[in-house]
Amino acid sequence: MVLALLGYVADTTPAEDRPLKLGILEALAFISGMIGQFGSGFWITSFGFESPFWAILAIHLVDLVYIVFFLPESLPVELRTESSFLSWDNIKSVVLVYIKPRARRWMLSVNLLCSFLVLFTTSVVTSLTVLYGKKSPLCWTPHIIGYFLGSLLVSKAIGAVLGIKVCLKLGMSNYTMSQFGSIFLVGNLAMMGLSKTTLEMFLGKITIVFLESFHRPNLFIF
Repeated sequence: MVLALLGYVADTTPAEDRPLKLGILEALAFISGMIGQFGSGFWITSFGFESPFWAILAIHLVDLVYIVFFLPESLPVELRTESSFLSWDNIKSVVLVYIKPRARRWMLSVNLLCSFLVLFTTSVVTSLTVLYGKKSPLCWTPHIIGYFLGSLLVSKAIGAVLGIKVCLKLGMSNYTMSQFGSIFLVGNLAMMGLSKTTLEMFLGKITIVFLESFHRPNLFIF
């Protein structure tokens, strides 16, 4: 669903505005996640682990109903074809994007690999951050874990919008911004591994995340 939303924004925005628009979409996702993370500690302590999953399921169902019945099609009328829901033609068109001979097809394949690695490592790092915070010497409670993850999302939201805007003002290309953000992502992970106190985790990781958070929207553009 997230990738479909990114594709929808890319279809409905001019090329020159696309990095900023995708950054705003990322920021909105981070802000909504921040609200959930800040309250997650209290929620889990008061109602247990089961109720948040039911709430997430309900929100996804609302999203699905809105997308299916209310969100207009982004594809121009002249490019639309008649096809049934979940038909083989829809799947085949996606597969042909990657296997059909074309100029610079290797760039598309490399970008697909990079996107997979970014999404995979992001999900893994979030889980590892929780486990790292719970063990000694940090020994975080659910409340502190929620504050920490919420603070990261706030920093990413600011970086996704302001970072891209500043880089565009400086004349950086999407490729350069992706490289720049990836370098800070490496520093972000190194800082987390070297942090031994809660203060170091908050100051170091949140500061670096602000700088590395704008590489993802640019990576999705290629």
